[in-house]
Formats: sequence, C-alpha cells, structure tokens
Amino acid sequence: MRIENLVRLINAKLVAKPQISSVDNFAINLKDVSLGSAFLSGDEKEINEAIENGAYAVIFDKKYEVENNEIAYIKVDNLDKAKLRIAQFFAVSNSVKNLFLRPVEKEILKNSTLSRNAKFLSKNLDEVFINFINSKKGDVFLYDDLEFLKEISPVYETLNLENNAKVLIDGSLFFLNFEYKDRIFNLNLPQIFLPEAYSILNFMDKNNVFIKFKDLRNIGHFESIFVDKFYNIKAFGESYRAFIVENDIKLFLREVEFLKDKFGKEIISMSSKKLNLKSDIEYDSLEEIKTSYDFKYAVILANKQDVIDMLNSKKKELSLFD
Repeated sequence: MRIENLVRLINAKLVAKPQISSVDNFAINLKDVSLGSAFLSGDEKEINEAIENGAYAVIFDKKYEVENNEIAYIKVDNLDKAKLRIAQFFAVSNSVKNLFLRPVEKEILKNSTLSRNAKFLSKNLDEVFINFINSKKGDVFLYDDLEFLKEISPVYETLNLENNAKVLIDGSLFFLNFEYKDRIFNLNLPQIFLPEAYSILNFMDKNNVFIKFKDLRNIGHFESIFVDKFYNIKAFGESYRAFIVENDIKLFLREVEFLKDKFGKEIISMSSKKLNLKSDIEYDSLEEIKTSYDFKYAVILANKQDVIDMLNSKKKELSLFD
C-alpha cells in the first residue's frame, strides 16, 4: 500500500517525509514484523525494535521523536481506530463475510468441524485485525457478540431461518433425520432446531465452507430431564414425562408454542413470576414445579443444573437421616 493512501485511510499525519513510498504488510506484534512492514504500536521501545527488524513505517498515537528519515512516521489520534480502518480495508477488499450467530446457531457451530475458510472471532480488536489482514477471498468470520460486530463492521449477515429439508423420519423430539442436497443427516439435535441446521448448511454451502456436525447433545438448549411421577430423575427415555429446560426467553416461548402445537394439553409451561410471561405455572421457587398436573412435557425457563439440584435436594436430605 502506498504511504499517501495509508495516511488517507487512517486519517493520519505524516510526521516526516520519508524516502520509502509504500509498505508491503502490516503488523501489531514484533514477531510479525518483516522487511517492508507497517508496524502499529504505542510503545517507543517496540517501535525502535520494529525499525531495526525492517519496518518501513511506524504508526503511533503518542509523542515520538523522528530518528530515521528513511522511515515513514505516521501519527494518528487513536491507534485502535487506525487498526480498525486498516482491518476493514482488507475485509472489504477480500469480500469477507461476517456472520452473527444466535445462541443455538453458535452452539451448533461450536460443536462442528469447519474448513479453514470459516473461523470464530472473539471480542478482541487485535484478533480481528490479524485475521482480517490475513484473510483470503470469501473468508467467513463468525461472532456471537452483536454489539462488537457492529463496531467492527457496518455490513454483516444473520441466518434467515428457513426449512426446506426433506425429513426422512419424523420420530423423536430429540433427534433429526433429514436430507439436504442428496446428503443424509442423522443428528442428535432436537427436532425444533431443524431450521437452524438447514440454514447453517445452506449458508455454508453458498459460501464454500465445509461443515461436519459433531456431537450436538449438549448444546445447552431444549435440554431434557426425565422424571417419574415422584419427581425422581430417570435416564433418558425411561419415563413418559420430562422437563424441557431452556435458559433463553425467546427460545423458551418458541419451544412452548412448538410443543403445544404438537401435543396440545399434555404440555405445560413454567417460568418465574418475576418475568410475567403468562406461563401455565408461574413459580416463586423452583420447588413449585413439582405440580400434580399429569404432563408429558413441561417446558421450564431455568438453568438445568438448578432444576437438577432442586430435584435431588429431597433425596440428599433423606440420606442424612437414614
């Protein structure tokens, strides 16, 4: 990149007129500095070392004395903003796709194998900078923090949930068997999340990302706890009744609607009174979920471990006095 274009891109000031006219690459870590680098840092010692290692330009936001007329000394008001503008330049140049993931989508993809052109990025500007400047055409970056994503990219995508998959076996609530473009998938993923699975496959296929689903039993949503009529916890499938535990309000409401459409009066919903969600049972304490209603599935808005601890608490008390 030519120096004048770089200065314009990051809204900077060229402190001294250098002999060099362009830079070949960018670095924010000394280990990445090579001949022709533009090095971004606010540390004077690091800047000096970068110049010794072959940097052609240094970008900084503090006072710094020019010592080498061959080097481009570039002063900015804010180093993070300069990093972001450079990163965005490369992202746009390489047609990078930024995808925001909602809770279930995130958990599915965290438990999947993706090809190297797709990668999760955390809420860290330096990580974004390094990945953007090293990106290749059409790379896909995944995020679960929407506010951070909005800060680093004005353009991003979300999955448009759809379901055109061909369901092969409409059996258990807790497993999926479907066909997508002549590929058959048998997933231990709740049936309600077929739109997420289908939309992920569709997005990845359109963006040339290979995906292989792994074990999806513990994605933290639509979690089952089977119980007998005395509320003793049973192994998966050993009882006709179960709590479906969900910790996300939007997913809870969606799951209640899904199950009531499927099973009618055999389904009840449970949530804390404080939330005022107009559930069938609104509790002050988790103990109150031990209802006399003969339900098939009770969808409860809570933390799964809290429900398990409550169900096991009576058993623990009895064992102390045996």
